[in-house]
Amino acid sequence: MTLSKIALLTAAAGFAGFGIACTIRPDKALAAADVRARSSRGKTELRAMYGGMELGLGAFFALAAFKPSWNRSALAAQALGLGAVAATRLGGILGDHPRGKLMPGLALAEASAAALGAVALARESRTTRTINRAA
Repeated sequence: MTLSKIALLTAAAGFAGFGIACTIRPDKALAAADVRARSSRGKTELRAMYGGMELGLGAFFALAAFKPSWNRSALAAQALGLGAVAATRLGGILGDHPRGKLMPGLALAEASAAALGAVALARESRTTRTINRAA
């Protein structure tokens, strides 16, 4: 299995798993981060954004893992998207000083997945340049 496929399937699993949890029980899935709905409208919003968006991204990364022509774009989305989430979370940790291990743990997971995507993208780009020069 290629590094690109591993990276994309890792992203797909993470997004889809969290998306399923947030679709089924957004209150429970988000409680550890102190994200709570104050009404049924709020709960629907949490399901849509944390559930639906995550499920959609999970599906995109899974599909891209098996469509080589999508690999570079999906890896860039993985690296940039998760990298931005990790960076802003780290900024929040440094500025807001949340207690506990949840936020640092999430930042580490997000940064790791972003780095995996970036390394896979660099390898894809190098392979593409080598193939193009040979042609």
